[in-house]
Amino acid sequence: MGIRPADVDFATTATPSEMKELFESEEIRMLHKRGEEHGTITCRIDDAENFEITTLRVDLVCDGRRAEVQYTTDWHLDANRRDLTINSLFLGLDGTVFDYFGGVKDIEKRRVAFVGDAVQRIQEDYLRILRYFRFFGRISASTEHESETLAAIKENSGGLAFTVFTSFDNS
Repeated sequence: MGIRPADVDFATTATPSEMKELFESEEIRMLHKRGEEHGTITCRIDDAENFEITTLRVDLVCDGRRAEVQYTTDWHLDANRRDLTINSLFLGLDGTVFDYFGGVKDIEKRRVAFVGDAVQRIQEDYLRILRYFRFFGRISASTEHESETLAAIKENSGGLAFTVFTSFDNS
């Protein structure tokens, strides 16, 4: 597609405590410690660029916005909990692409698709509806949505409205 990513996120089998120990020993600045409960540490490199590093995980319980997670060392299980096929790709340090759900083919076709069952992915986090449309607007080669995807979005639009409404209520 010739589009350079705006950011790069890293995934690791290291737990947040293991990452913190390593970053502290290397004097790497850490930010946004509130992401630790979900396995994410944000580092600032050379006071110029931030990188998110997240422990591989599986969702145990989802409430439509946040998940209770368990760490794993299984890359396939982590990819399975991702929202979209194009967001479930991993790139090894040697340049090998790990694609468990057809994300590369979807990028080539400029297609946006949920990983597995769209209803399940949306009910795990209703904001995934907005992410779907954001990516669709950015990369889709078509103005047409797949009928099953639209049906899943319509079926769960009330959950999105509730999530957005309650986020304002809690701010």
